[in-house]
Amino acid sequence: MKATPPKWPIKFFRWYCRKDFADDIEGDLVEHFYHRQKKNKPAKFLLILDVFRLFRPGIVSLPISIPNKNTISMFRHFLTISLRKIWKEKTLSFINIFGLIVGITSVFLLSKYIGFHQTRDNFQENKDQLFAIHQTLNSNEVSDKHNKSTFNGVAPILKEKFAEVKGMSRYITTAEALFLTKSPDGSIQKYNENRIVEVDQDFLQMITLDFTAGDPSTALVESNTMVVSSSFAKKYFGEENPIGKIITSKKRWGSKADWRITGVFNDYPNRSIFRFDALQSLTNKEFEVSSQDWNYPFFKSYLFLDQNVDLKELEMKMSSAINSFEGMQNEGKTVELSLVSFQDLVQLSEWQIGLIITGIILMLMTWMNYSNLSISQSMKRNLELGIRKVMGSNNWHFINQFLSEAFVLYCIAFFGSYLLIVFLYPILYNITDGELLPLLYFDSPILIWPLVFLFIGSLISSIIPPVGLSGLSISGLMKGKVHNKLNISSFRSVLVTIQLVFSVVMLIGVFIISDQMQFIKNKDLGFDSNNILILKAPKDGWDGKHRRLANLKQELRSKAIINHVSSSSTVPLWWPGAPTDYKLTENSKNIRLKSVGVDEYYFKSYGIEMIEGEEFYRDDSGRAQKSAIINQRAVKELGFSEPSTALNQNVIDQKTGKSYRIIGVCKDYHHESLRKEIIPQIFYHNPYIGVITIQFGSKELQSYGDLSEIITEAESVWENIYPEQAFDFYFMDQRLHEVYKNENLFESIFHAVALICIIINFLGIFGLSVFIALSKRKEIGVRKTLGAEKRQIILLFTDQFIRKIVIAIIVGIPIAYYLIDFWLVNFKYHTSIEWWHFLLPSLVLILVVQLSVTYESLKIARVNPIDILHEE
Repeated sequence: MKATPPKWPIKFFRWYCRKDFADDIEGDLVEHFYHRQKKNKPAKFLLILDVFRLFRPGIVSLPISIPNKNTISMFRHFLTISLRKIWKEKTLSFINIFGLIVGITSVFLLSKYIGFHQTRDNFQENKDQLFAIHQTLNSNEVSDKHNKSTFNGVAPILKEKFAEVKGMSRYITTAEALFLTKSPDGSIQKYNENRIVEVDQDFLQMITLDFTAGDPSTALVESNTMVVSSSFAKKYFGEENPIGKIITSKKRWGSKADWRITGVFNDYPNRSIFRFDALQSLTNKEFEVSSQDWNYPFFKSYLFLDQNVDLKELEMKMSSAINSFEGMQNEGKTVELSLVSFQDLVQLSEWQIGLIITGIILMLMTWMNYSNLSISQSMKRNLELGIRKVMGSNNWHFINQFLSEAFVLYCIAFFGSYLLIVFLYPILYNITDGELLPLLYFDSPILIWPLVFLFIGSLISSIIPPVGLSGLSISGLMKGKVHNKLNISSFRSVLVTIQLVFSVVMLIGVFIISDQMQFIKNKDLGFDSNNILILKAPKDGWDGKHRRLANLKQELRSKAIINHVSSSSTVPLWWPGAPTDYKLTENSKNIRLKSVGVDEYYFKSYGIEMIEGEEFYRDDSGRAQKSAIINQRAVKELGFSEPSTALNQNVIDQKTGKSYRIIGVCKDYHHESLRKEIIPQIFYHNPYIGVITIQFGSKELQSYGDLSEIITEAESVWENIYPEQAFDFYFMDQRLHEVYKNENLFESIFHAVALICIIINFLGIFGLSVFIALSKRKEIGVRKTLGAEKRQIILLFTDQFIRKIVIAIIVGIPIAYYLIDFWLVNFKYHTSIEWWHFLLPSLVLILVVQLSVTYESLKIARVNPIDILHEE
């Protein structure tokens, strides 16, 4: 059902628009609204913007729109007075403008980052009809195991049985593969690719994909067909037309396939939950529905549904249909299917929500800082306004004067912000790996509303003083009896206290987040990540594969700077291993462990400690092939009371029926990030699996040149043995940084925003100190004449803030505790929240406030009281 245009903007437009223009323009506004709605743009928001843009001379009705000469002169006069006032009060004006520049710039750039994730997949034309299938599995051995993926056969069966399903696709991110083809000049183009996805034909109609060549309705109908991005096509074929070309893929277990390119699309936007450079067809025997489709729920599945379907009823019918399938009944399993809307799939993560909260705090602090200083300055203008009243000024003149001053300040601040944004945008773009909306992109409300709030809030803050002052008598204004009647000091105290509360929250957040990141960096992961070079597995055929891999490892070990070389099916901080069911005896229940194939040097290369038994050995009897090593977590999963009791016990692989004797127990190590619990793993001996780990000595490594030498020598050995393979590598500490990329980014952004908040708060306190010093000059002069000392003058200033700081600390600590605890629960292993996490930030805030207050109080305390009284 289409939404109708909101009523209040239309009513506001009719109020100010000339009658002879109103009908035509209103028709255009409504037409644009429905057109934008059809294009999935924020139609309501853009309609409101259009209504405000049309508020200009020529459209506004005559009594409002045509100013006379006196009005123009008055505006010119207001502008002149505004500029003179800014110049006269340079310190306070600079603080106000600088605070606005920093706040606007920070909020805008933060909005660009959050907006990137908040607008993910907004370009999908069918997003309202796209649904992901999740399943909850119940079986004889597993109960209520929720999975975001499904069995292989679920999506094809649902499309076959339900008319409401207009399209379906499984979405399988394939293992990294080597792609190669021969270019026109005879050279071989070879690259390892890890953003290749296998999908069903319907996927091309379900998502919005901009094809530049080929027919999307038939591109993936045939087996071994492939559609590629423009960048992918250019990398392999240059400027040649890739349609019909054959490209070969090889995977590390030896499988090889030829793919015919049937389509080319423009590079898919990064603002999507789908990340791919090429799509391959799933039309082959490997993925046909069979009895084996009910063992491994690892297939992401999507449906394209009719509009206005009853999801709850459809979920029940779909679950019943799958459960009645013969394969499910044979396995003794049932599932509950749930349909998750595409909108729910692109929800912001917890830490991105944390950044939104941080941005709101920053925005509020910027507004409160501006309001506090502006209102404080305004309350000293009673004499000026009294004279203006005597000269015949009315309330509207007062409001115009204050608004013009606010407008001038904002124009200066916006210009400064624009220059700063242009400078900082490319820096932040690199830091976030391009996860920023384009600089001139404004179609998301998240980019506009913060700035609109700051602008409108500041205008309201500028209107409050003249409205209040205009109600006072001329004698009251001339005598300075303003503060008591308007009670402005109470409002100002509330704003200062709230600012200090925000500062307490941000400072506590900085301390605890920094402590957590240090915890991550210093946590003993159970393996040595230093001086480790990883070579990606060769995508090698079976013929001679074992010999080539053995030669590669042997030649690398001969290099003096290399200590250990090993091969394995996976490495730490990567894929945790193949999920495999094991039993201790024929009658015992299945225990699912992650299986990892390693050679005899794996544990030495990573410094993984053996707590019981021994590592793998290599001999002619083949004992290693029948042996296994498990970690401490697997000891518990298998039901052994102690690691020593697991030694010499046999475990049976339920898939292959092969039996392994446990010869050792290794210490638990974090194969995945600290966000996840340590997993139960079993290691079996397989020296023919080819992710290569090179552990080199730190003592021999004297310079960056030596590091380059390791890479050069490794590449030379690689090229001799695998001339048609792409040489790809990374360092383990580099991988460690990538694993915690989001956390590092959150820490950097949060620290930057927290620092900005502290600066804004400092500017606010300093500005108020300057204002209080100016307003109390006469009092200070009298006190000094009567013998007051500098210490007493400082206490006079400090007393105004100390109560506010105490209140801010009492209120801010529980808020900070709740927010940080919400963030820390994302980590299975995290630092504990200690008392000093709250004490130190509180002391820092007290110190910052005390320094800003003491500086200004000392400055005025040194002034000769005679000069002060002489001024009065």
